[in-house]
Amino acid sequence: RRRRPLPLAITGCAALGAQELEKHYEGEEGEVEGPQGQQATDEKWTIGQTEFTGPNPLLNTSFLDSLGSGLVQYSHRARFQDGSLHAHLGFLKVRDLSSYRSFMSGNQLTGDTDTPEADSDGDGVSNFDEFAFGTHPGQPSQRPSFKPEAASNGAGGRHLVLPYLRRTGGTMNGTTYQTPEIIYQPQATLDFSSWDTPMEVPLTLPPGLPTPPSGYEWGAIRLNVPSHLPQRGFVRLITETP
Repeated sequence: RRRRPLPLAITGCAALGAQELEKHYEGEEGEVEGPQGQQATDEKWTIGQTEFTGPNPLLNTSFLDSLGSGLVQYSHRARFQDGSLHAHLGFLKVRDLSSYRSFMSGNQLTGDTDTPEADSDGDGVSNFDEFAFGTHPGQPSQRPSFKPEAASNGAGGRHLVLPYLRRTGGTMNGTTYQTPEIIYQPQATLDFSSWDTPMEVPLTLPPGLPTPPSGYEWGAIRLNVPSHLPQRGFVRLITETP
């Protein structure tokens, strides 16, 4: 099973720059859990052959580069106030996001804190999403925007079409578009009971779209709203790494 990341993954990403860490492990939670209501007094991590101390150790770029790519074993140990020792074992998946590295470098953002999960310009959008949708991660005036369009479907209902910028060089699998570093996963609903309403890829893009930035292209997805339902629909676009 794949569960939510440990705090280390977030802290590691904050010092990561051009690599990504993902946690893969068994169990309900990835964090060491001790006796109820007790605080850990001593925490240690071992990643590969290197030991770190503290609840959220900072992993510098040179150390992360030394890990290479692939799965790296880690352990997390904590001692609690009653003297008990608890531990968790798992694996880090380490990979390099070379296109993200080039994107950030091209925007003069190369610090250890200019990481995928960070928000370098404070506009509320992560650097990774700015990379995915082709906006400047260092300029808060630039952030991804989406303008869905509605049109008749010829059967008394409506089509809701959502155009979006995406990286070039990807492949389609149904309505999902994937590049080596990004998965664009559209989801739709008519009533918020679930986000699995079927969609389709329109044969043509809406007219009048602006010229995409270099390395990007326009994609689109379409939701059909039948005539017997209220004439509304909701679409969201999720991005993640493969």
